[in-house]
Amino acid sequence: QRGDGYEGDALVRAVDHFAEAEACQEAATDAETRGDAAAADWNLKHALVHATLALAGATALQAYSSGDEPELDEWQAAAGGAG
Repeated sequence: QRGDGYEGDALVRAVDHFAEAEACQEAATDAETRGDAAAADWNLKHALVHATLALAGATALQAYSSGDEPELDEWQAAAGGAG
């Protein structure tokens, strides 16, 4: 497991799922480097779940937004663009 105190939240925005997917993927890589296959597997599975939820949320946000939601700027920043 990540081991950084992450306990989840009942309501997570799509952009937060994206960030969590990246963190879990990094944790999986670190675990694999340490030779901890179980932790790598756990983190990779969670990264895939968060990535799927991020994609679903981003698709819905794009489809139903009026273009002025603050989360759109956060997505651009998360993707490496200007926020």
